[in-house]
Amino acid sequence: MSKLLNDSPTAVKYRDRVLAELHPSEQVMYAADAQVMEPTFGNNFNLYIGSVIVTNERLLVADAKSLGRLTFHSVSWGEVEQAGRLNDGKVGIQKTVSSKNRWPIWQISMWEGKSYKTPLDKKQLDLLALSIQEARAAIAAMRDADVNSAYEELRRRRGF
Repeated sequence: MSKLLNDSPTAVKYRDRVLAELHPSEQVMYAADAQVMEPTFGNNFNLYIGSVIVTNERLLVADAKSLGRLTFHSVSWGEVEQAGRLNDGKVGIQKTVSSKNRWPIWQISMWEGKSYKTPLDKKQLDLLALSIQEARAAIAAMRDADVNSAYEELRRRRGF
């Protein structure tokens, strides 16, 4: 699991803290450094800069702060309504709107260079979008399997 974190300099720098944040059953599917933005009324509000980590349970963002601090922000796949590529090439996550979700949309950007002035890194964004798609498909399949087994158990108990 920790080898995938090598793809993100932020995750490598703070590996012990990132690994402590992950649940024991959580598997890392993809990790890279990125910037997460929230579009607000024509402006983009910079939410987090750091490591974006796709796991089998959630999308985790490790936000590097000054003086060696690190904060974590995450959204479970059950709270995501839509995910995929946006028209401008970024990856978008639309979460369900609730009183606790102040930021219902995240736009994730990765650039070829270190600056936002360089072109978007299409390969890295493709890998991120594919990892998100695979994680969401795995969750949906697991949910379907749980429903099917519960249905079969109910049929068995009722004698059908």
